[in-house]
Amino acid sequence: MRYFFYLFLLILSVLSPKSSFLWGYSAYAQTPSNMDKFISFATDVSHKRSPFSESKGIGEWVDGKYAQIRLISSDSGTKDLKHLWMALEVKLTSGVKMKRPILSVKESKNVQDSRYFWPISLPLYPAEGLLYTYSTTFPLEITVQKENYPVSIQIALTADFCALECTQETILANLTIPAGPNYYTPYSSSIRRSLEFTPNIATENQLQFALLSSDLLWIKVNLPEKIENPSFLILNEENKKPIDYTLLHTMIKDNQGLFTLKTREKIDNSSLLIFMHAQNQMWQISGVASKKTIPPILSVSKSNKLPLYLWMFFMLMLPSFVLFIKQKPKHEIIAQKENFKNMIFVLIGTLCGTLIYWFYPYSVLINNYIWLIFCIFMFAILGYFSYPITAFGYGILNALVPFFSFFERAEVPIPTSFFELINFFAILSVIAVLPFLICIFKPIFSVRLGKSLNKNMPISFRFPMWLDMILFVYLFLMRLFG
Repeated sequence: MRYFFYLFLLILSVLSPKSSFLWGYSAYAQTPSNMDKFISFATDVSHKRSPFSESKGIGEWVDGKYAQIRLISSDSGTKDLKHLWMALEVKLTSGVKMKRPILSVKESKNVQDSRYFWPISLPLYPAEGLLYTYSTTFPLEITVQKENYPVSIQIALTADFCALECTQETILANLTIPAGPNYYTPYSSSIRRSLEFTPNIATENQLQFALLSSDLLWIKVNLPEKIENPSFLILNEENKKPIDYTLLHTMIKDNQGLFTLKTREKIDNSSLLIFMHAQNQMWQISGVASKKTIPPILSVSKSNKLPLYLWMFFMLMLPSFVLFIKQKPKHEIIAQKENFKNMIFVLIGTLCGTLIYWFYPYSVLINNYIWLIFCIFMFAILGYFSYPITAFGYGILNALVPFFSFFERAEVPIPTSFFELINFFAILSVIAVLPFLICIFKPIFSVRLGKSLNKNMPISFRFPMWLDMILFVYLFLMRLFG
């Protein structure tokens, strides 16, 4: 008999498909093969009872209008066990689809906590949510309150069952595990195997999410493997209702990524369940959506510094450079005073960018069409028409120019924390006031520059304003069609 048992295990190991994470998803999304049906049939026949566990750990089938369900356990007793692995089997009636399944504990004894795992089929359907077209198994982990005592639990499955129309139905399944010796039930291996169809539970280092506004969500990703073809499924964790979204912005660097999504409804303070699929990786994370600034996408060890040539290009794009050119002092004493006054107010105005991007992060402003259109018209007017602007006003204009749009191409993390913003705008302020500072110590340069430009350039110098307007137009078109 023992040799026959070994032979049977060998046959199953040869005929069964290889167990892998990727295979689990693809198999779930397809119609079961003949070999799968044979193994399932053989399993059902052999799982009526076991010579060791007998029928313990195997619940009775409960009939619903559209499905049958039952609870099964991997263990036949609670002796020396703190955790029990169970599963809710669901057999759908032919032609019926199941949407938005909700699992909840209705009654329990000696149960401290429960955790559910959600099998996922591919591709993900953000507008549909969790959708099942075949019979499936939901694994769950039970934490026992007192070891060596019986465990009794009643699980409720509430879902939308769809044939011609969708109808919500709740079905209850019960299971009691006695306080006796623990043997593996005939379903132990199938429960373990059902976990292959569920996503990995992500740590905070692997997946993070928070809100920029009530309908703008960012997700930071740091996975073990390279990110390819990412997709997301966002659910309300309480009712499993899908939350539809539009992917606004994607930034991927090998196995790290930052994604900005605009939801079609307000989700602030909502409990979210997020699934992410990236090639052969599937992960999930849950939590309450609260407002936080975006952390740097890349780790400090991998982050690069902004190239020097970009800082020089930023100087040409600074609106305060227009103010420097417009100065036409008559002599050195006036030049020194005028440059000092302009330098102080340009410095203060530029540093205000720290507060602007602290309260309204770059990702919020750059995805706001009204903001982009307003800046396009503002810089267009300032570029083509001469309006009196104070030195402080030029400093504020410096802060509004979206210099962070150059960070992505240079593979540099966009500043998000207050201290990172201070660091960036402090450097930008130094660059903005550098021409004024030089002319404080060498005021003759300012006098000669003013006289030279007054003779050779009758048209007012507003080239930086035009560059800024073009940059805003480019960003607007990228957000609209990109």
